Amino acid sequence: MTRIIYTDHARERMFERDVTESLVRTAIEQSDKHKLESDGDTQFIKKVKRQNRNRDLHVIAKPVPEQGKHTWLIKTVWVRGEDDPNPILKILRMLMMRLF
Repeated sequence: MTRIIYTDHARERMFERDVTESLVRTAIEQSDKHKLESDGDTQFIKKVKRQNRNRDLHVIAKPVPEQGKHTWLIKTVWVRGEDDPNPILKILRMLMMRLF
């Protein structure tokens, strides 16, 4: 089974971009494409249905073999074709996330 660890940055991006842990897990375990980046990270790409459209979910992860064979550190996530929220909404979401 895949073990997933999230950076604070990844959690913030997931929250503001409305990406669930379940979507991240699916992207890693059932990716449509993945590619190794020059810094050793892996970019997983999974087609997801969002706003009645097919979009590519991108998950940047680094393997963490010292934590177990199938352990990934999630560094960031985004959905291609979707803009980040308005800066004021972003700030409000971040404040809410830190309160809870």
